[in-house]
Amino acid sequence: MQRLVAAGYQAHQADPTTFLAGVRRAVFRWRWGFTRLHTFVLFGRVEHATGDHVREFTALALRWAEQAKGGMPRGFQTGAAVLPVLVCNTADASALEQLNRRPAKRFALFELPMLVDLSQGRWATYTGRMRWGGVYQDFLRAQQQLVVGDLDGDAPDTKGAGRRAVMSVVMSVAMAGMILFGVGYWFVYRLFF
Repeated sequence: MQRLVAAGYQAHQADPTTFLAGVRRAVFRWRWGFTRLHTFVLFGRVEHATGDHVREFTALALRWAEQAKGGMPRGFQTGAAVLPVLVCNTADASALEQLNRRPAKRFALFELPMLVDLSQGRWATYTGRMRWGGVYQDFLRAQQQLVVGDLDGDAPDTKGAGRRAVMSVVMSVAMAGMILFGVGYWFVYRLFF
């Protein structure tokens, strides 16, 4: 938690009956197509993690983050990423299987659940490429690394990082063109009409 706060996260009041703690951070990057990503990290605890625990905790974290985000609606140059961190003493195969599934497609809302197994001193998460929100994948990987520090584990795959960088530049140029077109249109309209 201290690493997250040192990285610019702020403690956020999360429901104490569901979450141990929660932090949030908003980051704006031009290479993300001039978008601001609100990142929520929510911690939960179970003794023995199952696939159902991972699925239910992720759903609770997504619902909570949607309500807590505030500001502009998702998709209007803003999005939310949720990193639900489920801490356990042991985990069964169904929990790991659930984590290996590609995150669900949602509009401007990204999930990347993590499982931290204290007995093994390891962590696990989805390791494939993200299709939705892939431009944020390197950033989210760095945020996950902040959470786990020196623990052994799997990080999201960075294959295709070059392609994501090119796509983000293309999106940025397209967005800049749309903004310039809008300003030009407004100027011409005001000048002649």
